Amino acid sequence: MGEGQKFLEKVVSRTNPDFLIAPHPLDPHPDHSSAASIAEKVAIENGLPLYYMDTISIKEIEETGRRTICSPESP
Repeated sequence: MGEGQKFLEKVVSRTNPDFLIAPHPLDPHPDHSSAASIAEKVAIENGLPLYYMDTISIKEIEETGRRTICSPESP
């Protein structure tokens, strides 16, 4: 278990949340996709619902015309 997962496990045990929110796993930023992976592991281990944020940069919107990474076909 990595440091990020240990940290999130500690936060979850102290705060007892109803759910977790994380960056979308397809987010192109490596830190964001790693955070999504960590959140997924912790959510599963703790029986928590996990919701993903739709994150995309202005540069990606300008380059692709997409406003979301969840639905690539969206204009």
